[in-house]
Amino acid sequence: MHFSKGRRFHLIVFVSLLVLALLVVGCGKKEEPKTVKEEMLTIAGSTWDSAKVNAEIFAFIAQHGYGYNTDIIMASSMIELQQHAKGDVDVRIENWTKSYGDEYYEPVKSGDLIEVNEILKDNMQGYYVPTIVIKGDKEKGIEPITPDLKSVFDLPKYWEVFKDPEDPKKGRIYGAPETWSTNTILEPKMKNFELEKNFNLFKPGSDVALATAIASAAEKGEPIVAYYWEPTWLLGKYDMTKLEEPPFTEEKWKTFNCDFPADRVTVTIHKHLLETAPDVVEVLKNFEMTSPKMNEILAYMQDNNVEAIDAALWYLKNNKDTWSKWVSKDAAEKVSSTLK
Repeated sequence: MHFSKGRRFHLIVFVSLLVLALLVVGCGKKEEPKTVKEEMLTIAGSTWDSAKVNAEIFAFIAQHGYGYNTDIIMASSMIELQQHAKGDVDVRIENWTKSYGDEYYEPVKSGDLIEVNEILKDNMQGYYVPTIVIKGDKEKGIEPITPDLKSVFDLPKYWEVFKDPEDPKKGRIYGAPETWSTNTILEPKMKNFELEKNFNLFKPGSDVALATAIASAAEKGEPIVAYYWEPTWLLGKYDMTKLEEPPFTEEKWKTFNCDFPADRVTVTIHKHLLETAPDVVEVLKNFEMTSPKMNEILAYMQDNNVEAIDAALWYLKNNKDTWSKWVSKDAAEKVSSTLK
């Protein structure tokens, strides 16, 4: 189509004014940054079951109680902490702080990561014995075999009860698997508590071998004294008693002459959540999980061969009296309605 010089001029002016008008409108309508709720609340799932379950519990509450889109990211602790410090992971519910170095403490010190809570405060490790061996079972007509066994110092008088099948002149204490550094703590303890006179420290080939030995003895009500830790499914499924040791002190721990210290397990958020998602930050501040309860949850997972999300739903359905205290009344009603 042919335009005269005059018409071309008017057309150019018209197009220029139209473009200018669109630019003015665009500039006047400033785009607001998206909130976390509109985008995604990212939660570290980590690689171990208790962390996976806690992540699923929180994600379900955040999604169905408060309307957030949630994404659970599972990676090694190092990668998770790096992403967390950058803000690519918003929440991490289980930080076993004694296991970490600068990758955790530097962003906490700088304020990029904020510790909002501690959970699993009653985590522990040490020597365990099936409770039935100590207390018996009146209903089943089983008499206690070691009625006075309370602490590691009581073990020598019962060494024959825990006889080592490969060395009948001594008892057997199951330590950590052969390759674990935990044995560098258990070996000095054998000397410090004068157990080496009456016991051998047996090192199983793997954690599965250790768990199998304990489970087998507990199932049959037979004696065993073995190193273990919690929270774990095994201590949720079987009634075990932890033997007392001298209370932990920093001084005694230098020579491993006392009980294991409990680890400090924190809940952390990236700092931006204080402004972008203050409602779920409050949930995390109230989030409560004990080792006995997690033992129970992990035992449910083991017995029913289910995933972390199934265990989280089982927990939420059966523990409303606990989790409803973490959330608003409205959120509690929404979560309950969804669970039904």
